[in-house]
Amino acid sequence: RCATWMAVTFAKYHLYADAMLQAFYVVIGVIGLVRWRVSDEDDQKGLSRIKIPVLLIWIATGLAISLLSGFYLREYTPAMATYVDSFTTVFSIVATIWLVQKKVENWSLWIMVDLVYTGLYWERGAILFSLLYLIYAAFAVFGYFNWRKIMGHT
Repeated sequence: RCATWMAVTFAKYHLYADAMLQAFYVVIGVIGLVRWRVSDEDDQKGLSRIKIPVLLIWIATGLAISLLSGFYLREYTPAMATYVDSFTTVFSIVATIWLVQKKVENWSLWIMVDLVYTGLYWERGAILFSLLYLIYAAFAVFGYFNWRKIMGHT
């Protein structure tokens, strides 16, 4: 799936950062699978929260990388929607890392990213991709509430 998506987003929609993201997903998927298989089932499935100072560093770094990537893609490639594409790509990577680390905040970030992707693909004329990301956002809402329930929050 990731390889196909990469080809389509690169060749048809000219969203180069998103295309590179798909290659990342293949690698991180293997890492996540290995990490989750060895986690301890008795510690709330290893779920935890990110401390506020660390969260702020992640966000600031992500925004800086998004701006640099967006500028590069705008200036040196024929890519479209370079800043939005870079933002969604960078924060998809952050959300994936948080997911592998079992940080509850990953779901909030996924909701935001998926909604931005919904608009981005809608604007690019990729209506089915747009609807798919809307479904992903709904799954992220479910994931958020499910993980909070597992952690004992209401």
